[in-house]
Amino acid sequence: MVVECTGVGQVIGDAIKAVAPGGVVALTGVGGGGRTTGLTTADVASAVVLRNNVVVGSVNANKRHWYKAAQLLAHADRGWLGHLVTRRESPADFKRALARQPDDIKVVIQFADV
Repeated sequence: MVVECTGVGQVIGDAIKAVAPGGVVALTGVGGGGRTTGLTTADVASAVVLRNNVVVGSVNANKRHWYKAAQLLAHADRGWLGHLVTRRESPADFKRALARQPDDIKVVIQFADV
């Protein structure tokens, strides 16, 4: 599953092309304009259908929802949260972060030690 949050056309196209067969692309950001990706609607539809993929969009959160989610995550059990991040990669190794490993739950690109 790919959750695409930028709303950038090129990133959306790349997400649809990169998701594994049988995968899901969730579009949660909206954008407009920008440069074209070179893909026609028919090309995108063919890629999605022939690979049995799903593309779904959802924009249902507002500032209040994000604030509440941040509060809940701030108070969540750190051990439990820590187990969700199964791998950390540096920005220089971002391609390795995109290569799915069998035990991956959440892979993050870590820009600095926290």
